[in-house]
Amino acid sequence: MRKAFRSAMHCRAFAITKNGHFCLVPRGTRVNDAIVVLQGGHIPFVIRSQDDAAKKGFELIGETYVHGIMKGEAFNNNSAQLKKIRL
Repeated sequence: MRKAFRSAMHCRAFAITKNGHFCLVPRGTRVNDAIVVLQGGHIPFVIRSQDDAAKKGFELIGETYVHGIMKGEAFNNNSAQLKKIRL
């Protein structure tokens, strides 16, 4: 059990979203980073807005585990919003 826990937590940090979802995010994830699920996908990702005018868009930080929105559940409710982004 401990080995499985250490493996799952390797390079991850525990976090709680503004909506109260528990998640394991990549280390280095910051407050105000966004969690997104790409259309047609099942795995959420952490992205970061690029403030640099020359780099309009988002930086992909890494995949994440978010309890309650894995396996496409993010698209199964009415709160999902589709937006175009540039990575």
